[in-house]
Amino acid sequence: GGLTWVVVTCNGHTDSVNTIVVKSRPQGSTGPYETCNGFRQLVCGEKGDSTRIDIKVKPNTEYLFLVVAKGSLLGDAVSVNSKCFTSAPTAVPTGVPTFRPTPVPSFSPTPQPSFVPTFKPSSAKPSPSPTFRPTPVPTFKPSADPTNEPTSNPTECKDVVTVIDFDGLAGGSIVSSLPGVTIVGRGPSSDGNSATILDDDDGERFDDGQGKVLIVSSQDTDDPNGVVDVVDSATGGTLFFHFDHSVGLWSFVLLGVKQDEIGSVTLFDEFSKILFSAAISGNGANSKVTIDLGGTKNVKSMVIRLVGPGAIDDIEYFIPCKP
Repeated sequence: GGLTWVVVTCNGHTDSVNTIVVKSRPQGSTGPYETCNGFRQLVCGEKGDSTRIDIKVKPNTEYLFLVVAKGSLLGDAVSVNSKCFTSAPTAVPTGVPTFRPTPVPSFSPTPQPSFVPTFKPSSAKPSPSPTFRPTPVPTFKPSADPTNEPTSNPTECKDVVTVIDFDGLAGGSIVSSLPGVTIVGRGPSSDGNSATILDDDDGERFDDGQGKVLIVSSQDTDDPNGVVDVVDSATGGTLFFHFDHSVGLWSFVLLGVKQDEIGSVTLFDEFSKILFSAAISGNGANSKVTIDLGGTKNVKSMVIRLVGPGAIDDIEYFIPCKP
């Protein structure tokens, strides 16, 4: 007993499938061969293709090797129902013979990859999906793609609030512009700009002293010396405020207006559409009243009309936050 092998080589018929059958029987016996070693297929892609068949040799046994080409039939019918293949015919013939033997996988791998993927990936690359939790330390630059969930502590978006109080301007000066806004004043009898700074630090005009405030002067910039008579017009006037960008308006302070001298304030958007309009008045010559503008947004212009003496101060506006 021992191991031996047989090498079967393609001789010329290409693109053919050949079945190799190994049969055995006791030495000196005249009975049928039994195919107990199974069978092997050899695919001849080109001349010279070969396969090796390993056989466990038993003592006192003779062996028979059969090579059946594609389309041929074994001289002996092969039964696949018994434990060992037999060379004897089956008891009942099959209805229709098969054209090819039953396929049995070869021991060598196929030359082409299989259609079914392997269970493990071919490389250890990270997946393109983001992790479920953020990194413990924020990165210096934002990620290229947004995260699936918002951060637990988002950056708070706040409006930028500005108060125009006129304190940095000189008394008696004409005001035509400040950062972010253009200002023009018109008196009943003036053609130039009458928006003028009144210095009331000493409380001469108002009891408590309001510092620098804005009035419609009784005199405009036609004065050759460039300095106007700092007296608010007895018949009032109109102050125009035009903002560089659309803003929101909270309020302004109205000073020294009598209760029966009812003026008005009107807010416009960039298309001159009225966003807010209200009547305004004070409580006397030394009164101080805050006029609420309701936080109106998208304001491009504000027009304040006075019908008698009075002053304006502390205009509070904001630039809305843009998240």
